[in-house]
Amino acid sequence: MLPKDKLDRLDWACRYINAPDWLFNELREPRDRFDFRIRPIIAGKKENNMRVIRVEHCNPHSTGARPLKGGIRFHPGVTMELMEALALDMTKNAL
Repeated sequence: MLPKDKLDRLDWACRYINAPDWLFNELREPRDRFDFRIRPIIAGKKENNMRVIRVEHCNPHSTGARPLKGGIRFHPGVTMELMEALALDMTKNAL
């Protein structure tokens, strides 16, 4: 779940640009969440499983067939909540 301050800032941004209610409702939750593990080969050696998280939010200004904003992080300390917050920030910046 996203922190309340992030949702408050999204609400403020939507009101500031007079966005319709449907847009706010679409942006407040990620469109897709992916959580999987890979076992990379680094310098010829198989490493331990690495967790990969990707969160995709709607990007209302994209012209692509699948308007998303998100990213991938490979780090032992990454969490789904962190990725949701980062993806929301990227979406909010697109507004």
